[in-house]
Amino acid sequence: MGNVLTDFILSIVIFAVILFASVSIGMLLVKHKKMTKEVMQRTILSVVVFAIIHWSSDFVIGWREFNVYVKAIEFLAAVIGAGCYWIGSKK
Repeated sequence: MGNVLTDFILSIVIFAVILFASVSIGMLLVKHKKMTKEVMQRTILSVVVFAIIHWSSDFVIGWREFNVYVKAIEFLAAVIGAGCYWIGSKK
Protein backbone atom coordinates (compact mmCIF):
# COMPACT_ATOMS: atom_id res chain seq x y z
CA MET A 1 0.00 0.00 0.00
CA GLY A 2 2.93 2.32 0.58
CA ASN A 3 3.79 2.07 -3.10
CA VAL A 4 0.32 3.26 -4.15
CA LEU A 5 0.47 6.14 -1.70
CA THR A 6 3.94 7.13 -2.91
CA ASP A 7 2.78 7.04 -6.53
CA PHE A 8 -0.26 9.14 -5.68
CA ILE A 9 1.81 11.76 -3.85
CA LEU A 10 4.33 11.84 -6.70
CA SER A 11 1.56 12.29 -9.26
CA ILE A 12 0.06 15.17 -7.25
CA VAL A 13 3.46 16.87 -7.01
CA ILE A 14 4.05 16.47 -10.75
CA PHE A 15 0.55 17.80 -11.48
CA ALA A 16 1.13 20.81 -9.20
CA VAL A 17 4.44 21.60 -10.92
CA ILE A 18 2.87 21.33 -14.38
CA LEU A 19 -0.07 23.48 -13.30
CA PHE A 20 2.23 26.12 -11.81
CA ALA A 21 4.37 26.16 -14.98
CA SER A 22 1.26 26.43 -17.16
CA VAL A 23 -0.10 29.34 -15.15
CA SER A 24 3.27 31.12 -15.21
CA ILE A 25 3.71 30.69 -18.95
CA GLY A 26 0.08 31.64 -19.54
CA MET A 27 0.39 34.84 -17.51
CA LEU A 28 3.57 35.71 -19.40
CA LEU A 29 1.78 35.21 -22.74
CA VAL A 30 -1.19 37.28 -21.55
CA LYS A 31 1.17 40.04 -20.44
CA HIS A 32 2.78 40.16 -23.90
CA LYS A 33 -0.68 39.99 -25.56
CA LYS A 34 0.07 36.70 -27.35
CA MET A 35 -2.93 35.01 -25.75
CA THR A 36 -6.13 36.20 -24.12
CA LYS A 37 -6.98 35.50 -20.50
CA GLU A 38 -9.99 33.39 -21.52
CA VAL A 39 -7.84 31.09 -23.65
CA MET A 40 -5.40 30.69 -20.77
CA GLN A 41 -8.22 29.74 -18.40
CA ARG A 42 -9.62 27.24 -20.90
CA THR A 43 -6.17 25.71 -21.34
CA ILE A 44 -5.57 25.28 -17.62
CA LEU A 45 -9.05 23.86 -17.05
CA SER A 46 -8.52 21.42 -19.92
CA VAL A 47 -5.37 20.15 -18.20
CA VAL A 48 -7.31 19.81 -14.94
CA VAL A 49 -10.12 17.90 -16.70
CA PHE A 50 -7.53 15.61 -18.30
CA ALA A 51 -5.91 14.88 -14.93
CA ILE A 52 -9.21 14.20 -13.17
CA ILE A 53 -10.42 11.83 -15.88
CA HIS A 54 -7.06 10.07 -16.11
CA TRP A 55 -6.77 9.53 -12.34
CA SER A 56 -10.37 8.55 -11.79
CA SER A 57 -10.67 6.24 -14.79
CA ASP A 58 -8.68 3.53 -13.02
CA PHE A 59 -11.27 3.47 -10.24
CA VAL A 60 -14.22 3.61 -12.65
CA ILE A 61 -12.97 0.83 -14.92
CA GLY A 62 -12.08 -1.35 -11.93
CA TRP A 63 -9.50 -3.51 -13.70
CA ARG A 64 -7.11 -4.77 -11.02
CA GLU A 65 -4.22 -6.23 -13.03
CA PHE A 66 -2.03 -4.26 -15.40
CA ASN A 67 -3.16 -4.35 -19.01
CA VAL A 68 -1.63 -2.12 -21.64
CA TYR A 69 -4.91 -1.89 -23.56
CA VAL A 70 -6.83 -0.73 -20.49
CA LYS A 71 -4.15 1.90 -19.79
CA ALA A 72 -4.42 3.08 -23.40
CA ILE A 73 -8.20 3.34 -23.07
CA GLU A 74 -7.81 5.35 -19.86
CA PHE A 75 -5.37 7.75 -21.54
CA LEU A 76 -7.53 8.17 -24.65
CA ALA A 77 -10.62 8.74 -22.51
CA ALA A 78 -8.79 11.55 -20.72
CA VAL A 79 -7.64 13.08 -24.02
CA ILE A 80 -11.15 12.90 -25.48
CA GLY A 81 -12.66 14.36 -22.29
CA ALA A 82 -10.23 17.28 -22.25
CA GLY A 83 -10.83 17.86 -25.96
CA CYS A 84 -14.58 17.84 -25.46
CA TYR A 85 -14.19 20.39 -22.67
CA TRP A 86 -11.97 22.54 -24.90
CA ILE A 87 -14.47 22.52 -27.76
CA GLY A 88 -17.52 22.90 -25.50
CA SER A 89 -16.11 25.85 -23.59
CA LYS A 90 -15.50 27.93 -26.70
CA LYS A 91 -17.85 30.89 -26.96
